[in-house]
Amino acid sequence: MTKCFQAYQGTVAVWQKPASGDVFAPFDDPVNHISELYFHSDFDYYSTTLSNATLVNHALIAAATPVVHTFYNDTVSTYLSETITDRLMATHNLGYIPRFLVSDENNNELPHGFPIQTNGGGGNRRVVFYASTTEIRMMEIATPGTASLPAISKTYNLAVFRGPGAVPGEGAVDFTPGRVKMGFGAIDSNEPTLRVILLSEVAYFLLPLGRTVDISNGQARFVGADGTVIDTSGKFDGGTSSFQGYFPGSPTLKVIA
Repeated sequence: MTKCFQAYQGTVAVWQKPASGDVFAPFDDPVNHISELYFHSDFDYYSTTLSNATLVNHALIAAATPVVHTFYNDTVSTYLSETITDRLMATHNLGYIPRFLVSDENNNELPHGFPIQTNGGGGNRRVVFYASTTEIRMMEIATPGTASLPAISKTYNLAVFRGPGAVPGEGAVDFTPGRVKMGFGAIDSNEPTLRVILLSEVAYFLLPLGRTVDISNGQARFVGADGTVIDTSGKFDGGTSSFQGYFPGSPTLKVIA
């Protein structure tokens, strides 16, 4: 095998020499020669600038107090109260809004609004993660319905990725003891990159490759990346309406950062 390397006009690449044709084709046209590339600075490798695991104690939420509505000679009780809690998950201080991943203790990547708890009274507890220019935060939305939501503790795993591309002041290639930087700082061995896991690795993000929710009969079915099914139920009728469709979830990919 013959490996090739070139740094030219702001681009750096390492590739396997093609069996035939233009030897520089992987450098000039990386998208159509991915199988021959080891590294190309045009690609975004999702370099991890921060990672941590945070234990969150979610508080007990009491059952909602019903609101009685009178319509002509009939009444309807609704249970629509919400408790919203906003909390800090990590401080990154990057100065811009970064991309990030969050999973639970079972490695399930958590899409926005994914339920982490339900009860028998039409209630659920959902989480939304969002970024600012300095922080990663969680917004927890609890809608208890006719029953309480017991206190629970969950661990959330976080990976924050710095912006793609070159880093000002970095060279094309920089080798120092225990560290390699390439592509004008685009990739740094001190910053793990997002990749598919090896068979021996057990800590990862289980990433859905499609949608995670479907709606039927006025209710939603969420399917976690590990196949766990979570159905919502009605808040208007004390939790008696239910999802009536079919939704098996989506294929997944195990990645690590």
